[in-house]
Amino acid sequence: MSSLRSISLMTLLFGVLSCSSTIQGPDRETTRSQEISEGNDQNVDEENEDQALLITLHLMSMCPHCATAVRELVPLLREFGDVARLRVEIVGAIIDDDVQSLHGDPEIVGNMIELCVQEHASHASWLSFIDCYQRNWRAIPEGWEECAQNAQVDLGPISRCLEGEEGERLLRASIIRSDEAGINSTPTFSVGGVTISGLRSIESIAQLLCDRSGEDSPELCELVDPLTYV
Repeated sequence: MSSLRSISLMTLLFGVLSCSSTIQGPDRETTRSQEISEGNDQNVDEENEDQALLITLHLMSMCPHCATAVRELVPLLREFGDVARLRVEIVGAIIDDDVQSLHGDPEIVGNMIELCVQEHASHASWLSFIDCYQRNWRAIPEGWEECAQNAQVDLGPISRCLEGEEGERLLRASIIRSDEAGINSTPTFSVGGVTISGLRSIESIAQLLCDRSGEDSPELCELVDPLTYV
């Protein structure tokens, strides 16, 4: 079992580096009734995931600091196996019924691609895909098919998601969830509903995961300082 040091998990400080959205969307109450019912939470609700071990990462697909966050998070999640899961939500805006994103139209498409894969792939394949896709974030939205094939993701459902109405529906609902959470900079994340404040590091996420995984904790948890509750 690899240690935190061997997979370089202690170096990233999320509180220092971020992509801040300057796009101002409409009042969140006016958009919720139109859009939130269109979001599909199948992966969370129907699979009855353990919310205490669910990392929600709010990102923009072309944010360089989000790419770094994914690169550091994926090895950690793999250490926890099936007891830890990653879900992404998108930070953007809906203005006059148009979806907008800080890094423009290519990022909007990249955001939809990530949500479609998250929706239709297994969690293991989803992790492999986003790890691959975010490594070349400058080229987004290009390269998703190769990453999907390498991650053993069926291209058919993803293409249909992007070409039909589902992709935009997922994107709009995700943007609204981020907005309702008051999140306008990326990467921002929470573990089991707990948002990590201050110098938010991978080590802090590891502490929360180890604290909540109980008997299912991997060996690396022996190297992680326990959480101190004040």
